[in-house]
Amino acid sequence: MKKDEVVGVWSADALYMPGPSDEIIYFMESGDGWVEYLNWSLCSIETFKWWRSADGKLHIQSNMLFEDHKTSTEIDELHANLDICIQQGMTKTNQPITILSALNADLFGNDKYGLLSSTIESDYFSKRLSLLRDE
Repeated sequence: MKKDEVVGVWSADALYMPGPSDEIIYFMESGDGWVEYLNWSLCSIETFKWWRSADGKLHIQSNMLFEDHKTSTEIDELHANLDICIQQGMTKTNQPITILSALNADLFGNDKYGLLSSTIESDYFSKRLSLLRDE
């Protein structure tokens, strides 16, 4: 089976000049994923399951929110029937980049993300989560 083109690490800030805040989405091949909210440092992680319907629409079911020094909170939010477009584009600094665009809704607060990597280490989530717990 061919790997879905959405699999990888996508950053809202990658399309612009580097700044203090970012939203980074991680789509794993397994259908798991998470989004990191950063503002100078890692502030929170929201986990989700994702899948494609037969018509190619992307669906994301959020399930947990982890915040710094706090317990996790269950959440139940569905982002359904997302029209996703992935194409080549340019950053604000005229560098080529692969861009994921949500055409019919915002995706975690943004409508466009730049691809940082098409691979994610299998233990990367636990490493990132430990940053919230160890601060």
